[in-house]
Amino acid sequence: MMNHNTLATRYARALIELATAQGRIDAFGEELKDFLDTLVQNPTVAQFLNDKESSEHGREEIINTVLKNSSYDSLVINFLKLLAKKNRLFLLDVIYSKYLQLADQAQGRQPLLIVSATELAEGDVNRVLEIFVNRQKRKMIVKKKIDPDMLGGIQVQMGDHVFDYTLRRHLQDIKRIVSSE
Repeated sequence: MMNHNTLATRYARALIELATAQGRIDAFGEELKDFLDTLVQNPTVAQFLNDKESSEHGREEIINTVLKNSSYDSLVINFLKLLAKKNRLFLLDVIYSKYLQLADQAQGRQPLLIVSATELAEGDVNRVLEIFVNRQKRKMIVKKKIDPDMLGGIQVQMGDHVFDYTLRRHLQDIKRIVSSE
């Protein structure tokens, strides 16, 4: 049996291929996000759609009702109906997350997370961004996070790579050097 992460990745890849062929990568992502937001705002609807006891026809009717006045692309609507038919709408948040990763890859974008103890000045963020853009030659999407437990410095996360320029890391390096002598 395939695990949920693998299954979600397959669905996300299929949808990104359709979106790429239509030239609507970001639009499809926005529609998925909008549908997810609708489910969050209507937990009863979400519960019905994710209930294995709900009929396939019932789930499709709920989707038709929810999307009745939407301007969603027909491919996205059919994708959502397919998930409902296969009783896999519970995977939609993971599919959406994978879809965003694939969309960034397809459009040459690289998410860059900058974690700091306090809010960074815009000039500091721009200097960090400049360093990583020059290394990667890709468009960076910057997200900032404040971690009050951090002593100082910054930590930059780009994909699976973490660049740790924190004070804690420097102190650990000094401790390791001193203890080895």
